Amino acid sequence: MKNKPKAVAIFCGAGGLSLGFKRAGYDILFATDCDHDAISTYRTHAPDTNVQEGDVRDLDTATLPKGVDILLGGPPCQGFSSAGQKFWADPRNKLLAEYVRVLNDLRPKWFLMENVEGLKPGQTMKDLPDTLQHESFKRRANRRVCDGTPTERRGGAPSGIKRLIADEPGLTITGAAMREFIHPSENRPLSLRECARLQTFPDDFVFTGAPASCLQQIANAVPPLLAEVIAAHIAAETY
Repeated sequence: MKNKPKAVAIFCGAGGLSLGFKRAGYDILFATDCDHDAISTYRTHAPDTNVQEGDVRDLDTATLPKGVDILLGGPPCQGFSSAGQKFWADPRNKLLAEYVRVLNDLRPKWFLMENVEGLKPGQTMKDLPDTLQHESFKRRANRRVCDGTPTERRGGAPSGIKRLIADEPGLTITGAAMREFIHPSENRPLSLRECARLQTFPDDFVFTGAPASCLQQIANAVPPLLAEVIAAHIAAETY
């Protein structure tokens, strides 16, 4: 691209989404998050970006760069998840409204927001066509717990520790991945670096903070390779 598209990232976390867009040729002009360790990680890998630690509710959009092409971000929205109650009143959803505020003020050409399945309005996985429903959902959809409540209403019954399968896609990395997942061929939990690899972070991407914080940064991130594919598609459509 002759002129690099310009991006702003809020709720930037450790920078998985930003990394993918940088690889696709975007300039990330500004990034912010309230997580101290995540911001330290982000700064380590983005020396040319104006990175600020702070609460997005205090962000003055008048201070942000002008002429932004895309707004990036993954606001916490657990209250809309299939395990949540999907109420706007849920305090965990207040930050989603902040994302919309920044979007309305910036008016970029594009925006990309990571969200959860229950955000699609008032719907969850069961409302999708069968062809789009994940196999794990189908398996548990008709299973019931002892009191007769469908497990889909509970987010599914816990299945305990799982050994990963080497030639199949990895399971979703969460903040509990090092307790829940076992190496495909060795009798041990996954390492932090293996969790990061499953999320497609390069091996030279260093995370800042205690192990639990590093794992949470990895779990919260958009996989950089996924972000890069999306970024390249947007660029091809626009530039």
